[in-house]
Amino acid sequence: MNRLLFACLTLSLLTLATAQADSPPIYYGRWGATGTGPGQFRGAHGVAVDPWGDVYAPDYNNHRIQKFDALGTFIMTWGSEGTDTSHFEGPWAVATSKAGNIYVTELIGNRVQEFTRNGLYIRKWGSLGTGIGQFQMPSGIAISANGAVYVSERQNNRIQEFDLNGNFIRAWGSAGFNDGQFNQPLDVAVGLDGSVYVADVFNTRIQKFDSTGTFVAKWDWSAIGYPNGIAVDPQGNLLVTDAINARVVKLDPANGNVLTTFGSSGNAPGQFMSIEKVAASPSGFIYVSDSELNFISLFAPAGVSAPPSAANPGGFFLFGSVPNPVRGAAKIRFDLSTPAPVTVGIYDISGRLVRLVCENVMETAGPHELPWDAHGLAAGIYQVLVRSGSFSSAKKVIVLE
Repeated sequence: MNRLLFACLTLSLLTLATAQADSPPIYYGRWGATGTGPGQFRGAHGVAVDPWGDVYAPDYNNHRIQKFDALGTFIMTWGSEGTDTSHFEGPWAVATSKAGNIYVTELIGNRVQEFTRNGLYIRKWGSLGTGIGQFQMPSGIAISANGAVYVSERQNNRIQEFDLNGNFIRAWGSAGFNDGQFNQPLDVAVGLDGSVYVADVFNTRIQKFDSTGTFVAKWDWSAIGYPNGIAVDPQGNLLVTDAINARVVKLDPANGNVLTTFGSSGNAPGQFMSIEKVAASPSGFIYVSDSELNFISLFAPAGVSAPPSAANPGGFFLFGSVPNPVRGAAKIRFDLSTPAPVTVGIYDISGRLVRLVCENVMETAGPHELPWDAHGLAAGIYQVLVRSGSFSSAKKVIVLE
């Protein structure tokens, strides 16, 4: 993803700091392309965020999982086509546990595999069938705060519940249109109170259950669209992808009322051609997958700047020196999601400090620009180094004569 895009968009975010809680989030950027290389996809269907803000995306036709930081920088990938452990047959949906482990459903392989957040295999369960612990096209997965794993089955028209180790607990649902029945439940999510929400796509509705599968409510979507993917944001609101109208719909979990919508059909930034899954980070950033454009799009809540990540839990982000190359006066741009002390310096290629811009200055959350002057420095390559707490980031700057 072009990180300069984020610098420009941060200014837009600041103007919306006083927006209402139900204002649409702001398009922040996207990453991906069609292909087999790192950061490319052939079927970007699922997306999930771990407790540290890192993003996981099943790559369906490349039969792998890709991991990114919160801004879309590629970190790693694992998997290839096959039936052995750590191989995949059509990885479709992904969820993360409170401990940060990664659970992946395979639409063709009809099983669930669990990994560490670094891609190390832990266990698997499931096979093709209609029995307990078996699957037919497991298309959605969600994990509750207390460790209940819910899997939606597209063809068996049911929800199965397991513990974190894959032990079967219960199942509910059958084909039909009555309460508690489904017509291809494509996705499942768990609310803050443990309620289970199901995207019942061809019945054009959302169904709500308690944690044991008892029917609670349903919300008709026949006038809204097709609910394709579903997630819960940090405030407990529902985020539902609408496959017909190529958008995300935010719902009140108490009554199903529409709070806001965002997105539209197209291939421009912030638009979708084949919208799939949606996920929300602990800090409220929203990630949406598109299986035709093969992008992951990122949306930011109003008034929030750089999203935190595992390597950068405070949301510290350095854009660099502007202009670059520089001759004379310039500015160093960086971003903080939380107030923090900051030290900024300019270093030569030997690591020697040549300019101390500020030292242990407490800065507020949000974007910052600190002036500095390159006059007196010999022409060459330098590093802008910004430290905040135990985290640091450096960017190259070229000084001209």
